[in-house]
Amino acid sequence: MSKLSKTIGSATLIFVITLGIFALAKNVSAEPGKEYRSGQVVTINSKNYLIVNNKEFAEIIEITAGNKLTQVSEVHGMGKIEDLYSGEYLNKYFLVVATGQYLYRYDISDPKAPKIEFKRDMYTFKRGQFKIGSIDILAGNKDYLFGAGSNGVRSFLKDSLFFYKIYTFDKSYGLVADNERLYVITENKGIVYNIASGEKLVEVELENKEKMNRSPYFDNSGNVYFPSDNGLIKINIVNKEKKSYFNPVSKTENYSYSVTVLSNGDVYYVNGHGVTVLNKSFNKTKFLTTAKGDLYGANSWSVGITSAKIGKQEIIVCFNKSSILLLDNNLKLLSQYKYKKLYSGDFVQDLKVIPSTNSGSAGQTINLKFYGFWPNETVAVTFGKNSYSVKVDNQGYASHNVVVPSQDNRQAVIQAIGDDSKFSYQTSFIIL
Repeated sequence: MSKLSKTIGSATLIFVITLGIFALAKNVSAEPGKEYRSGQVVTINSKNYLIVNNKEFAEIIEITAGNKLTQVSEVHGMGKIEDLYSGEYLNKYFLVVATGQYLYRYDISDPKAPKIEFKRDMYTFKRGQFKIGSIDILAGNKDYLFGAGSNGVRSFLKDSLFFYKIYTFDKSYGLVADNERLYVITENKGIVYNIASGEKLVEVELENKEKMNRSPYFDNSGNVYFPSDNGLIKINIVNKEKKSYFNPVSKTENYSYSVTVLSNGDVYYVNGHGVTVLNKSFNKTKFLTTAKGDLYGANSWSVGITSAKIGKQEIIVCFNKSSILLLDNNLKLLSQYKYKKLYSGDFVQDLKVIPSTNSGSAGQTINLKFYGFWPNETVAVTFGKNSYSVKVDNQGYASHNVVVPSQDNRQAVIQAIGDDSKFSYQTSFIIL
């Protein structure tokens, strides 16, 4: 072999290996993990569930008696999720999902089979300066749902999600409510409103330079907690006593996301790097570093937290982007949850209507797979002159056998239309 041939051969081999490494890296990066930022603990029929937003869809996860996190269902069909809120109203459990433009409401009384009820288009409410704009953050109480976003904070009637009242026009990045008060974070303020009158009860200056979504919190002692760039501010609504806790991180890392308080008054607070525990005097007592890729995933970063009392035990749920961490009050890890596909590898997120083959003879039976519909809705399927009624599952997915029609035209259309969502997908098929 000539020197030139060897050089070309070596170069080709290197090129092939490089392509292989690039393809492998591309394939690895093509398996994106879900991003967990927020969620709620609810009790339905004596079982405890964690309702979470992974940005792509909602998940309903059971917190078992053994403190394990086990997924029971997924809620698809609404596009990218900004925030969600779940609760009970008129003896029914519901889930409201905000996608910016739309609000969706689901009946989750049976957590294994969520059902879509309706959606509201926020942009249909435009009326001059009173336009609602996007709704990116949700909260609620016994009477109302509250939404915050590009044009401030609004309340909605809980049964219909129709617009009710305006509280502020300032762009808002955090929201929570009890039955009397509404707690809001804007670009530079933490504000407490009286829900009935709209009166401002508390207003405190905040730094929110990053303009990040940050969750305020209230406890049973009249205190409200506002995360900000520099740390955490606590203020009492009655006596206006104020305390501050500053992040023990570099000044260039102004991260502060969410807080929760246990029944003993201990404050659990996430700042990206981990979970900090503060006592009633606002002094640090514990810290758990959760930003460890080797332990918690490559995208580990604490961005949300909530807590709940289950039996005699109080548990803490840390939303760590790449996973969900279930902790006890001493920050001991009880369980870790990472998303796993419910279906086999051939089931992909962008699947709409896929036939098992793209061509076949009249009278031949083929299989159709559907995805992208609202949970548990009925889908009307037409294949040439043949028609079928198919019910998708709680992930908006179904697999159904159909028969190739007999017709003169060799090209036929397979179409699927959701009865409730009106989503319509189609594909072509060649009759041999």
